[in-house]
Amino acid sequence: MKTTTKEKRVFLYNDTATYKMYLDRQTELFKVFDKYKEIIYSTIGEDANINPKALGNDPVTYITEQFFKTFGYKIAPANANKVTVWENQTKLSIGRITAIEQKYNSIYASLGKYAPKPYVNDFEIKLKESQFDRFLDPEKADHYRILKKFLSYANQLELYGSDMRVNLTRFANHVQMNDNSEIVIDLNYFKC
Repeated sequence: MKTTTKEKRVFLYNDTATYKMYLDRQTELFKVFDKYKEIIYSTIGEDANINPKALGNDPVTYITEQFFKTFGYKIAPANANKVTVWENQTKLSIGRITAIEQKYNSIYASLGKYAPKPYVNDFEIKLKESQFDRFLDPEKADHYRILKKFLSYANQLELYGSDMRVNLTRFANHVQMNDNSEIVIDLNYFKC
């Protein structure tokens, strides 16, 4: 019988800059989606039920069909072109919807695996800050631990008058000087 032990992952840092970038994109996506809602509310009414999944898949068809089901059937035959009926009755161009659609699709694609999933009633938010936690690559763990000891010993040497910390970058790979002129480990090299 084989037993396996699961090694505990060592947390290095949270990539908050990347998380914030995706969060800003998601916020922008919802602002663009709200423009669809504005068109629907102004042409169909405030009580219109909105299906985010259907709206996101084909906004032109969704909006024009919803309009036709609400008002258009009263003024046009069932086989009428719904886009034409919508444009004539609302005095809005279908190009307005397609411009929003292009922007929405562009932002949605840029979110990749973090894009919110639309459902019939709402969106499932897939973006979580914990997805940007970075952990130590197990294959580089020994190197990382040795560097930590190296920097710890260098700090101790400063107690005895050593003041050449900048030279530490010459003696060790994957250390760097941060904005505070401190020598630190390059965590990006050690993440998995």
